[in-house]
Amino acid sequence: MNDALNILLALIRFEIKGEALSDDIKNLITPSVINDVTALARTHDIANIAADALMKNGFISRSDEHAAELLKQLDLSVMRCAQHDFALAEASEALCKAKIPHIPLKGSVIKNLYPQPWMRTSCDIDILVREDDFEPARKVIESLGYEYYKQTRHDVSLASGSVHIELHFSLVEDQRANEASSVLASVWDESSPVENGYRYVMSDAMFYFYGIAHIVKHFESAGCGIRQIIDLYILDELPGFDLSARDELLLRGDLYKFASAARQLAKVWFAGAEHSEESRGLEEVIASSGVYGSARTQLKISVIQSKSRAEYIRKRIFPSRDALQSSYPVLRNHKWMLPFVWVWRLLKLLNVKRFRRSASEFGAVGRMEDEEKQKMADLLKNLGLKTPDGSAENVDD
Repeated sequence: MNDALNILLALIRFEIKGEALSDDIKNLITPSVINDVTALARTHDIANIAADALMKNGFISRSDEHAAELLKQLDLSVMRCAQHDFALAEASEALCKAKIPHIPLKGSVIKNLYPQPWMRTSCDIDILVREDDFEPARKVIESLGYEYYKQTRHDVSLASGSVHIELHFSLVEDQRANEASSVLASVWDESSPVENGYRYVMSDAMFYFYGIAHIVKHFESAGCGIRQIIDLYILDELPGFDLSARDELLLRGDLYKFASAARQLAKVWFAGAEHSEESRGLEEVIASSGVYGSARTQLKISVIQSKSRAEYIRKRIFPSRDALQSSYPVLRNHKWMLPFVWVWRLLKLLNVKRFRRSASEFGAVGRMEDEEKQKMADLLKNLGLKTPDGSAENVDD
């Protein structure tokens, strides 16, 4: 573990556990190392946590010009948390009035388990509604001043200024996260109303399972970040939860092996436990990634999912309909348009920037060592993850 990661984890422990920084950690913190730590923290969207811990321990202050940008991240996280709280309350109240059942998801829920809600940043406010209620729910959100931003296979993103609401009508991720779809399909059966009979909360076991499945989804695409492991540690430290109920869903969804490795990594980072082989491999990927993984990890996993380098390149040039639906929603109801989408994507390569990016990607595939691919393939196997057939989800990024 490098110094920057070691220091960042100590700062996180200070914030979420109140664990004092050791003298060894304090001696490592110099102005140049602070730059490395905060750069790493930014890639994982936890610069606010690092900033608060550094300031409380006297390494930076409001009067330091060099710390202004970092402390701005702290202030923005507090402001964004307040904005999201207001937006979620407003949206939920409107959906309740319209008698539309809905479930707040992910960051908007788990942030309330942190010592301070602003510590858990998120880009969007995620809300689940039943598929039959999707269009009425969308109209309710739009009536609050939100406008269409983008759409994927399972949700639509609506924006009002800097606030984004992702309205989900399904949590099912076909061909992702092993058998997660079979468990997530019963989310409404595992949720209960708490407000006016229309705002629901997931059971602890389902919320935990969904969190693991979401980590796996990102990991299979490009890797995952430190923030997701903090979430897992927070959930594992809750008092009185039913471990057997959590594990039952993980076993049903074939995610128990991955969850075990992620749990162990959380204990290594935040409770002084020893690594397992699987948690160490997971750490290596996360340490070289950002909050949503890295392009290099995405490339390695995508190549592994293919039978050969040539097969990978073919899939990138001619992706499946499922892989393209997020970027081209028209394909949902018009399968016959797939060849036209392929042609359109190829025409876009006439753009010099896109052509250079694709050429660079294919060149990296050609240079990728077999040993590097095998190491990633072994890790996926050790984590109990299947390698689903298909291109990465964000094929047009």
